Order: sequence, then structure tokens, then C-alpha cells
Amino acid sequence: MLERNPNVDLCTNDRCSPLYWASYKGHTDIVKLLLENDPKVDLCDENGCSPLYMTSQQGHTYIVTLLLEKDPKVDLCDKDGCSPLLIASHQGHTDVVKLLLGKSPEADRCDKDGSSLLSWESYKGHTDVVKLLLEQNPIVDLCDKNGCSPLY
Repeated sequence: MLERNPNVDLCTNDRCSPLYWASYKGHTDIVKLLLENDPKVDLCDENGCSPLYMTSQQGHTYIVTLLLEKDPKVDLCDKDGCSPLLIASHQGHTDVVKLLLGKSPEADRCDKDGSSLLSWESYKGHTDVVKLLLEQNPIVDLCDKNGCSPLY
């Protein structure tokens, strides 16, 4: 089909592109084929989720690597203020977190409730992710809207 030069960015009614779905579902070979046709890697669905966000959420490490080679916006957030780094951390996908941190994302970014990544991962007990985040020298005293720090 790709030999017929289709629009690889053509989206569904909820703004999901072929790259979005292939990334989310973990279809590595399809992602590779689509990336060869220069899709818009930061094309988001109606909730603000990009292909990088979706594959980070699912923990598809190799697809994250493929997408990062196309220089997507690593700090692109969904409508709730969650970035690919935040969602990968929430899911405990340490290998994905390492890859994303390699692209220097904003480690102190807070979600819509004012909670930092370090606060969330400390709360969830994701020790390996907390250690990785601490290597980025985040603001450790950053408090959420309730006045709670990562130590809370």
C-alpha cells in the first residue's frame, strides 16, 4: 500500500494517525514502514496524546527508540499535563524512562494537579525511576498544590 504514496498522516475522527495506532499496539514493523515515509511524529489525538506518549505508556522500548530517532517533542503533554516521561514512569517502564531522559526532557514538569514526576514516583514506590530522576538534579522540594513534597 505504501508504494501508492498514501497520506500516512490521515487520521480517524478522534485524530489518531496510523503511526499513533501502530506505536500504541506495538507493531514494530509497521512503525518502521511508516517512519520511512516521514509522518508527523508529533501528531496528537483529541486528548493530546502523541505516538511517543502512547508507546511510552505501553512500554514498547524499541518503538520508543525508533520514534526518538525522528526527534519528536519529548515534553509534549496530553490534556492532563502528562508527558511521555511521566506516563512511562507511572507505568514503571524503567527502560523507557532511561531512553526519554537521554533526550533531556523537563524533569521538573508538573501535571495539571501540580504534582511533579519525582513526587508521583516517590509516592508509587518506583525506586529505580526515582534514582534515575535524581540523576537529573530535579528540584527535590517542589511541592504540589496541597503543599506536599516528594518526601511526603
